[in-house]
Amino acid sequence: MTSDFTTLADGVILRSAVPKDFDAICELLTDRGESADAVDFGLIVNHPGVGWAGVGVVEVGGEVVATATLLNETIRVGTATLAIGQIELVACAELHEHRGYVRALMKWCHALSYTEGHVAQVMIGIPYFYRRFGYHYAIPMHPYATLRNDATPAGNPDITVRPATDTDIAGIAALHENMQERFDIAMPHQPECWQWLIDRDGSTTYVAQRRGTVVASARWTPPEDQTILVSEVAAIDTEALRALFGPLRDSADCEIKVHSRPHVDGLADLLGPNDRADWYYVRIEDPTALFAALRPELERRLSESEYSEADQLVELSFWESQLSFPIANSRIGPIETGGPRQVIVSQGGSGLPPDALAHLVFGCGAAGLEARFADCYLGDQRSLMEALFPAQQADVLTFYLPN
Repeated sequence: MTSDFTTLADGVILRSAVPKDFDAICELLTDRGESADAVDFGLIVNHPGVGWAGVGVVEVGGEVVATATLLNETIRVGTATLAIGQIELVACAELHEHRGYVRALMKWCHALSYTEGHVAQVMIGIPYFYRRFGYHYAIPMHPYATLRNDATPAGNPDITVRPATDTDIAGIAALHENMQERFDIAMPHQPECWQWLIDRDGSTTYVAQRRGTVVASARWTPPEDQTILVSEVAAIDTEALRALFGPLRDSADCEIKVHSRPHVDGLADLLGPNDRADWYYVRIEDPTALFAALRPELERRLSESEYSEADQLVELSFWESQLSFPIANSRIGPIETGGPRQVIVSQGGSGLPPDALAHLVFGCGAAGLEARFADCYLGDQRSLMEALFPAQQADVLTFYLPN
């Protein structure tokens, strides 16, 4: 369990935030980010189903100088739904940087995430920074691409495009649920997040409506440095998709960058070449808990493979620790763990570094590991590992848009 009160060096206090901290946290978020961050924070803590439980602060001399917020999320991996955490709204006062306060808050959030039953954390963040706290770049983002000048046609009289309201939430969520069924891995917005996205200042969610039904949706940012970012594009047909971009005609002096989301019919035809693709951060603290949560999906994969009737022992060494489980008749037995094991490949098992685990489960799968990690050896288990852990195509929706 996390502590509500921890004394760091020199009497500095790390604790759970309380409502009286609201103004100080908003001021800190505005100072280190933008005013929209303070609006977002208010939406989170004032939501009756969320509140203050995931907010931590560092206090120095009675002043809040650092903060972070943990959100509860879920991610679907095939047929398995996993509880995960997402850390947002991380900020530290400039005069108090480089003293370990953010590190302490991240540790606090991770401990809280564990008590919430999360088996991983997924987040976006500034380059490299969160790698220092056990995160690895493992899930490819959809790349941005520039919207072509001829991709915003004149208005369609049968389709109305406007900013979304509360009454549109069910229709938008249904559109995205349908879209995400086409991906191996999907992290949807939680119900409360849809409301936040309607109410926040940092981006605007738009809908295209035909005969009273939401037929397309996306959200985009206000112009910044003559650039608008468009993401979370979903549409039931190309006509609705093209109409959705109609309001962007008024931003002809801006470069419009659109997330090139796979499986949106007609979207690729409206975009130029893809930009560089970035990655989501993933952190896994307990491989055993993760594999236990994945058991239904792993057993489904086994049932569809040549190993469905085989009796085998799957052995994985992360070099500094190990994990194994028996399989028989498409069922996975008890997961056993142990200490360091260097000699495993010659004994029929597989070896991979801990930072490859997120790639194994959420990214390139077993087949892509040896090309990425010099210290990964699949050995004689190669075909079984590839059956258990195929490459995955993921669709991740986060509170903040990647930029």
